[in-house]
Amino acid sequence: MSKTNIFKRSIVLIIVLISALTLAGCGKKELKTPYGSLDDTTYISGDGYQVSEKELYDEMKISGLSVVERIFYEIIYQAELAKIDADFAEYKQDFIDIVNRAVFGTDKIKDLEEIEEKFLTQLVTRFVDAMYLTGLTISPSDIDSTDFTNHGEVLFNHYRLDIAKRIHAKEKLAEDILDKDSSVYISKHKDIVSYYKNNIEKRYPLSSINIRFTNSYEANQTLRQFSLKSYRSNWYKIADPRVEQVTGYALTVLEGLNLESKNGQLSDSDHQLYYDAYTINPDRRPTEDADYNLNIDEVVKEFLDIYNFIYPYRTQIDIANYDSLESILEDPQLVNDDEDNLGIFTKLYEDYPTTQSSLRTYIYDTLSTKPNETRFTASPRPYGNYYFITLKLKDHNEDLLENLDDDGELIVWADEDEETLTEIAEEYYNEIVDSRLTSSYINQMARERLDEAEIVIYDEELFLHLNQDPKDYILSKKSSKDTVAKVDETELTVDNLYSRLEEELGVSIAMDLALKKALLISEYREKITAEQMKQFKENFEVLIKQFGQDMFAQSGFPASIGRKKFLKLAFRSDTIDEAIEKVYVINELEIAYLKDLEKHFGEEIYEKFATIANRAQDQFFSINTSHLLIYVDMDEDDNPDKPSDFFENLDAAKKLEYENLILELMQLIRDKATRYSTFSNGLEAIVSEFNDSTKFIPSSCDAEQDREHKPECTWAKYKRAGLHLKFESLGTTTNQTNYPDSSAPFDDAFYERQIELYNVLKDNFYDIDEKFPKQLFDSRPTTYESMAESSFGWHLILATGGAVANSAKFTYDDDTKAKDSDDYKIYEQITIKDRNEEEIILDAYSDEKSISVNQARIYLTEIDSELGLKSIPSEIRTALNSYLEPIRLKYRSDQMQLHLLYMFLQETNFEYYNANNRSKLEQILTINQNQFLNYATDNDLFNEVYGDWFTIFKK
Repeated sequence: MSKTNIFKRSIVLIIVLISALTLAGCGKKELKTPYGSLDDTTYISGDGYQVSEKELYDEMKISGLSVVERIFYEIIYQAELAKIDADFAEYKQDFIDIVNRAVFGTDKIKDLEEIEEKFLTQLVTRFVDAMYLTGLTISPSDIDSTDFTNHGEVLFNHYRLDIAKRIHAKEKLAEDILDKDSSVYISKHKDIVSYYKNNIEKRYPLSSINIRFTNSYEANQTLRQFSLKSYRSNWYKIADPRVEQVTGYALTVLEGLNLESKNGQLSDSDHQLYYDAYTINPDRRPTEDADYNLNIDEVVKEFLDIYNFIYPYRTQIDIANYDSLESILEDPQLVNDDEDNLGIFTKLYEDYPTTQSSLRTYIYDTLSTKPNETRFTASPRPYGNYYFITLKLKDHNEDLLENLDDDGELIVWADEDEETLTEIAEEYYNEIVDSRLTSSYINQMARERLDEAEIVIYDEELFLHLNQDPKDYILSKKSSKDTVAKVDETELTVDNLYSRLEEELGVSIAMDLALKKALLISEYREKITAEQMKQFKENFEVLIKQFGQDMFAQSGFPASIGRKKFLKLAFRSDTIDEAIEKVYVINELEIAYLKDLEKHFGEEIYEKFATIANRAQDQFFSINTSHLLIYVDMDEDDNPDKPSDFFENLDAAKKLEYENLILELMQLIRDKATRYSTFSNGLEAIVSEFNDSTKFIPSSCDAEQDREHKPECTWAKYKRAGLHLKFESLGTTTNQTNYPDSSAPFDDAFYERQIELYNVLKDNFYDIDEKFPKQLFDSRPTTYESMAESSFGWHLILATGGAVANSAKFTYDDDTKAKDSDDYKIYEQITIKDRNEEEIILDAYSDEKSISVNQARIYLTEIDSELGLKSIPSEIRTALNSYLEPIRLKYRSDQMQLHLLYMFLQETNFEYYNANNRSKLEQILTINQNQFLNYATDNDLFNEVYGDWFTIFKK
C-alpha cells in the first residue's frame, strides 16, 4: 500500500480542535525549480480545465521516481553498457535468459518447450501489453516462442541495464569472495568439499533395475510365483512342487501340510500354504537339505525374469543373452550414462520424481556394488504409494573416483602448499562463484554503486522525495534553469528527463491530472456539504497531531522532518487545504461519480445489468460428479501420462490393442458397478479390489466361484498391461469452473463431457419431474471413440446430483399484503429515488425466471444502502445474489472503473495536444479491456457472458 493510501484510510475518532496550522519557513532561500524549455504549453485540456507540460512534469518526476533512478543507473553504468555494445555475443545468453524469465517465468528450455501453445500465446500477449504500459512498444514477433533464443533487438535493448548491473556485480564478486568479512566469502577447501558432497557426490547417473508394485501383496506374490524367499538380505530359490516332484525338506513341508499326494501338481492356493510354511535355513542337516542363497549372477537373472513379467509393455529383455552381471554391464543398450542415449536401466539423478526421493537415496547411499555388501533389496520396500525391489547395477562415478584420495575424500589442492586447485576443484570453485551471483547480490552491488556516486539535485521537491531513500543525495546550493541532476560529472537536463518520463508515463498521468481537475469543477463538487468538509478537516488535523507524536515514523515520516516536509512527502501539498482536497475531496468526488450509475448510461444502465445477469443465469448449470479414471504411468513418475504421448510410442497394431483393452476394462467396470447398492459403493469397491490384487492370473479361473474369490482372475491382464484405476469425487462443476479466473479448471475435453452429461440429466430427468438423479452413470461406451478421454486418462463419470439456475420469477399473484387493509401488496409499489432525488414507483415482479429490469434497479439502488435489500422478496434474493451481484462486482473492478473515468473525461471534450497521445491512450484502454477479460479469447462460456462487455457499456 502506498504511503498516501495509509493516510487516506487513517480515520480516527479523536477530534482535535486546531483553529489554524502555520508552517514555519525553513530559514533559507529556496531553489527555483528548473523547467528547462518547458512552459505552460497545454498537454491535455477539456471543458474548463487544462494541464500544462510544467504541471505534468511536476507530477511525473515524483510519480516516476523509479524512472529517475533508472536514468541515474544508466549514467553510472555507462562503461558496462559500452562493453555490451562492443561485444554483444559475449552477453547474448544472459539476455536470452532474462527475457525468457520475464516473459515465460523460466529460462529452462526443457520447461519452456512443455508449455502448451495456447498458454504461450497468452503469456506473450500479456507481456507485450505489460511492456506497453511501461512505455516500450513491442510486438509478439519480437518474442521467440518457438526456439526461445531469437528474441528481438528491442527486448535486448530494454534489458541492457540489467546485464550491465550483472557485469559490474560479477567484477565485485571476484573481490568479495576473497574477503572473509563478506557474506559471499568462499573458504576454498571447506566450500569446495561441501559443494562436492551436496551437489556432485551422490548426483551422478546410476544404473539399477527398479521394479514397482502397486501393493505389498502384489510384491510378495511376485516373489512367491518365482519361488524366491528372502533371508538375511539374500534370495533363496526354493523347490517348486507345482511343476516338479520335490524331495528332502521341501517334501517334509508338504507332508506337514498333508499335501504330499499333490507333489508336482500343487495348486496355486496350496502353493501359498507351502510357500508360507517353508523356512529358510542355510545350516539345515543333512547338508543336501540346506538352503543356498543365489549368487549375484543368479539374482540378476531373477530380476530380469521379474522385470519382463511386470513390464510386458516395455521392451523385453532377452535373458538368454545375459548369463552374468558383467554381461548386463557390458551392454550399452541396458547400462549407459550418455545423456543423449541412456541405457534402459540408467537414470539421471533428476529423473526420479519427488515421491521416489527416498528410493533414490536408498539406492545411492545404502545399496552398494562392492563385494559382500548389500546390492539389492531382498524384501520389497515401500516408497511413496508403491513397493519396490531394486538391484543396483552400476555407479557411473568413475570420473569422480579419480578425484578422490585413498580415504574417499575429494582432492582439492594440486600442490602441497595448497595454493593451486586441482582441475576439478577449480571447476567446482567456479560453480560456487556463479551461485553467489544472485539477483540479491546484483541488486546490492548496484545499490552500493549508486550510493558511491555523487548525485547533486537541483530541484528541491525532487530532492525531498529522493532523500526518502537511504542514499544521501546532495541538494545544490545554486539554482539551475536546465539541469535537474548531476551524476558525478554527467548532467541530466530537465528536457531529457521530461522526454523519458513523458514516453513512459505522460499519457496516463496526464489523464489522471485532467480527471482530478474535471471532478473538482463537476456537479459532484457541489454535493459535498459543509458538514463533510468540516469532518475532512477534523480527520486531517488528527493526522497532523499523530504525526507530531511520531506515530508515523515507521512509515517513513518521523516527526523530526517537520510539518512542511510531511505535507510535501505524504500528500504532495503545500497547505492543509490542498492536502484535504487531494486526500479526501477528490477521492469523494471519484466515488460519487462511480456510484452514479444513471450518470454513466442513463436509466438504461439497469437494463444492461439485467441483460448480462440473465446471460449468466441462462448459462448456469451445476452437476455433482465423481469419476472412475483409467490411466497409464509408463514412466513411473507417479503422474498419469497423456494418452496422446502414450499412443505416440506404439505402432498401429499395439495402439489398437490398447484401445480395445481400455474399452473392455471400462465396460467391465461399469457393468460390475451396477450390481452394488449404489454406483459409488460399486466403484470404490472395484478400485480397491483392483489395486489390492496382483498381476498373476491364478491357475484356475474357469468357474464363477474362482472369479468371485480370486480378483486376479478378473483384473490381472489389465494390470499387466500397465493400466491403473482411481476413483474420486470431483465435487460441484458449474458453468464457471473453467472460467479464466478459476483456481482449479478441468481439462477441456473432460469438462465438455461433464457438460454433455448435465444436458442429458436435465433433458431426461429434471425437465420431466424437476429432480436430478442421485446416482447416474455416463453412457456405457460401445466404441473407443465414445469414451471420455482427457489429457490424463479415460473416464467413467458418475453424476451424483445437479441444479438448475435459481429463478427470479415473482409475480403479483405471488405477492401478499402486509395487512389486509393495505391498498397495495408488499412489493407492488416500491419507492426509490433517481439520481435527481425524484421518487420512482416500481414493482419487484418478474413474470419469467429471468431478472427483470425493475428487480435489477431496486437491487442496485439498495445494495449499498444502510437498510440493505429491504424491497427485494426473499424468494428471489438467491437468484439476484447469484447472477446480478457478480456483474455488479465486475462493474466495480479496477479495469471497469478506469473505463468509466475515461467516459467521464470524454464528456468534458478532453483532447491531447499531441494527436499521437490519443492513440496511445486508446491502446492503454484496449489493454485495460484485455485485462478485464483475462485474455480469455478462446473461452467460449466466459465470452458468452462477458465477451461484449465493453460494447454494452459504451456510449
